[in-house]
Amino acid sequence: MELMAEVGALYDKLAVLTEAFLSAARGGSPDGLSQDAFWQARTDLVGQLQPLLERQRVWLERHAAPDQAAYREAAAMQTRKMQRVEALDGSLLQQLTAMRGRIAEQLKAIRQGKKGLAGYQVEQKVAPRFCRKTT
Repeated sequence: MELMAEVGALYDKLAVLTEAFLSAARGGSPDGLSQDAFWQARTDLVGQLQPLLERQRVWLERHAAPDQAAYREAAAMQTRKMQRVEALDGSLLQQLTAMRGRIAEQLKAIRQGKKGLAGYQVEQKVAPRFCRKTT
């Protein structure tokens, strides 16, 4: 039971972390440091979760299908937490896909010369068409 509580706590931390990142991403693309911190923290939490899930699997194999009401309740709670993280991951994927689309549109506009170069680093051998001097 303690093992299931530990797993549940890690799923809660993962959900809180993902919710915080999603709320930051709704206002626009988070800065690079925030993104790095999020992915590092997420990787650490998943790294902590994997051995616990393996221990839980081994325990279940040894103690064939317990019928305890407390176990069933804890398993249901863990399932709800897993589903919450799954839903948040889906939202995160949608957010990242939308950001990727916006970035692709901006890059396309830059390549077509429809947008100024302020804030972008573009390496070109010659000046863009709208920046060339005419004589």
